[in-house]
Amino acid sequence: MYVRDSGGTAVPAGPGILNLSLYLPVIPGANPDHYYQRLGAPLLTALGRLGLDAHYGPVPGSFCDGRYNLVVGGLKITGTAQRWLAPSATHAGAVLAHAMVMVAGDMDLGTEIASRFYELAGSPTRFQPGTSTTVAAQLGWQGSDAALIERCRTTLLSELG
Repeated sequence: MYVRDSGGTAVPAGPGILNLSLYLPVIPGANPDHYYQRLGAPLLTALGRLGLDAHYGPVPGSFCDGRYNLVVGGLKITGTAQRWLAPSATHAGAVLAHAMVMVAGDMDLGTEIASRFYELAGSPTRFQPGTSTTVAAQLGWQGSDAALIERCRTTLLSELG
């Protein structure tokens, strides 16, 4: 199990997931939407460069659902979360913005495992299979998962500069 300190519900983790975390300074007057859009913009462009038409939106029944999921073909392909950090001696306030891009793997199994986590914790929270997808599934990828993960990572890094 891994813990991300940016909020949200349990999400699948594993070799087919590409994680992006940005540590951003608080801008006076900025709201959470600003930071979700700042996180999402390079992801949307990178997915577009890979040949996928993604947009923001909720996917009811998906794990860690929110209006800043990235969605392809009605299915969640990226989840986002953020945590605001109060000012301290080292910063004037910061936002930890996090995204998990589902590049490869079995997202129905990942959804089942996230639901099982809550079941074991005694929570009624459950997620629906068939609500998430991967870059590999959307592209009809026939190559290795490792090659696609590297392609996605390189594309995203070029967008981040």
